[in-house]
Amino acid sequence: AVGQLPITGNFSMIGRLGFLMWDADADVKTSTESGSASEDGTGLLYGIGGAYSFTESLDGRLEYIRYDSDDNIDVLSASLVMQF
Repeated sequence: AVGQLPITGNFSMIGRLGFLMWDADADVKTSTESGSASEDGTGLLYGIGGAYSFTESLDGRLEYIRYDSDDNIDVLSASLVMQF
């Protein structure tokens, strides 16, 4: 879920909350040995950020998101969002 709170005419704050399910498989082969690994899990994701509206249909966003699982992953992202 993503919520947006208007601050000024063009700027708003963004809040994000969600549920994460992941599954990763890896096969490794070298000249002397080979092996495989598999992991999966669940967790929460949450974040905060800001959005600036350039036009009615184009926003720029800057967000910090944390994927809260066995190994926490922090992401800082910048994006353009086009609504149509």
